[in-house]
Amino acid sequence: MPIIELYSTRNKNIYPDTYQYDFPSRTLRVQLAKIIGDAIGEIDEVRRGLDKYGTCSYFLFRKAHELISKEYGEETLNGYRLGSYNWAKELILSENRVERFLDALELFCTLISKDVERDYYNFSKQGGAKQKPKEAVKEINERMKRDGFGYEYIDGIIIKIDQDFTHSEVTKPALFLLSEFEGARHEFLNAHEHYRHNRYEESLNYCNKSLESLLQQICKEQSWNFKKGTVNALIPICMDNGLIPTYLQTQLSSLPTLVSQGVASIRNNVSGHGQGAEVRVVPEHIITYALHLTASNIVFISQCYQEMLKS
Repeated sequence: MPIIELYSTRNKNIYPDTYQYDFPSRTLRVQLAKIIGDAIGEIDEVRRGLDKYGTCSYFLFRKAHELISKEYGEETLNGYRLGSYNWAKELILSENRVERFLDALELFCTLISKDVERDYYNFSKQGGAKQKPKEAVKEINERMKRDGFGYEYIDGIIIKIDQDFTHSEVTKPALFLLSEFEGARHEFLNAHEHYRHNRYEESLNYCNKSLESLLQQICKEQSWNFKKGTVNALIPICMDNGLIPTYLQTQLSSLPTLVSQGVASIRNNVSGHGQGAEVRVVPEHIITYALHLTASNIVFISQCYQEMLKS
């Protein structure tokens, strides 16, 4: 159901100026628990005569519990041996480890997007679901944004948001443009997943891989002669074959260096080789820059390719 703009929310800034990543507020936790209940359904049992039957909503929460408990190697989660809406609610309200909180939230969003979406009629009829899956996921993202909790569920995973303008104007368009480039898209999402878990070297490696995969697929689709190689080797091939219009090549004489050596050189200098005798620490701001640079390059190259195909 849509967010109701109360008097108190209409007369203040809806979105905070900065994001934080460690502490979902009590308000946000309550809101998310209610959305999950509305989207999946809170009813565990239905009666038929003298018999009781578990609802599809109940069994979906059991599925969630089984998946998480197996991954953690724990028989009980938040005091529950089996899944139910009450378990899910308790987990969202009380889990203080942010990684586990996000694990659960990501899984619930995925189950809502896939399982509930596939059979919403029965979830609403048996379990009492009353919020459409797409609306629920949209509201979850909006609630996190309004709370200043810097994450968003998109394309099957929760990613970390750094700057809202960059996220909205660069990262999300990059993911949309990569819808036809599955390998590159998967690697770009992996870069964000590693970034969220503070695996910065892995994030850099996947930034570089996503650009390589995008360029390789373009070359393959156009039957341009190339060997699987680095971004440095692929960019000149793409430019020579007209991926970037001639007039732009003249104006942007440094483009090959910007694209081919931007992310790639960061990766080579920071994470591409063994760290040697000293432990290497990759600064977070470098990874943030690399992710934004990768997204900008993906948007630019993809749009150039679309224009080339049109002409």
